[in-house]
Amino acid sequence: MEGERIGVLVHDGFAEVGKDFLTVLTRSAEDPEEVDLERARVAAERARERMKDRVSDLDLVRARASLRRALLREKYGRHS
Repeated sequence: MEGERIGVLVHDGFAEVGKDFLTVLTRSAEDPEEVDLERARVAAERARERMKDRVSDLDLVRARASLRRALLREKYGRHS
């Protein structure tokens, strides 16, 4: 719709914005209205614990990615 604004949480990916188009390539996107804020808070805490208890560098990379997603959900998610 012309002039309509749509908010979407995009977790990793690329976007191309043109005068009359938007292309998004991502593995994961979600509607901010559908974010479960309590679940996001718990996921962030779990990721922080995983970062402390990491066994390998891969564990750390995965925990950081999980934390980043959870913090985005907490920041931009809304109560329905």
